[in-house]
Amino acid sequence: MNALALKHISLEGPAMLGEFLKSRVWQIREVNLDKGELPDNGSYDLVIVLGGPMGVYEEQKYPFLKFETDYIKDLIKKDVPIVGICLGAQLIAKALGARVARNKSVEIGWYKIFLTEEGLIDKIFHDIPEKFDVFHWHGDTFELPESAALLASSELCKNQVVRFKNNVYGFQCHFELDDASIRNWMVGYEDEINALKTIIDPAKILSDTNTKFNKYKLISIKIFENLLKAIYGKIL
Repeated sequence: MNALALKHISLEGPAMLGEFLKSRVWQIREVNLDKGELPDNGSYDLVIVLGGPMGVYEEQKYPFLKFETDYIKDLIKKDVPIVGICLGAQLIAKALGARVARNKSVEIGWYKIFLTEEGLIDKIFHDIPEKFDVFHWHGDTFELPESAALLASSELCKNQVVRFKNNVYGFQCHFELDDASIRNWMVGYEDEINALKTIIDPAKILSDTNTKFNKYKLISIKIFENLLKAIYGKIL
């Protein structure tokens, strides 16, 4: 099985999701869009659209975003399975005609998400708690495209996990991060943290990581397994 990971910055890779797929003998091709790389014309069993610090509306500053939005539209038309994470989820929403804008609050650190009635019956949350802690890092949000199903929300951001169609899912939160990625972000995005120091406590984020990560990892791996079952009918 072959997966394509669309990256927008070197700091944000497939991390734990990538390791999960590799452990099941998937091949993953990473494409660094911010460095001018483009996907090839190959056929992929899954496309992972990752996060990044830019907004989907910053196409003049980041020209690759226009290409990527059109590329996602084409993938959806071809019925290719897609998982979008943070910026990736916003790009899917935009590709489907939905509005992306600033969220009412910046959400950085550990916050609980709550499954909706639709989320409680969706296959990706089989055997998952109704509410659980997950890592977040975003200031934007997206509206729901027509026919999309809202699966989970948080107190600060309503549209957290969305099923855009049966084989296309979007996660505003980060369920893919390993421990090292979180700590690397705390250093790599230090300027952003400092700019938000009145509302962000980096010491608490690191403390929460120490206490919450192990349970988060178990839940994330279960979600990975459920995603493959939902898309393919089995774990591949």
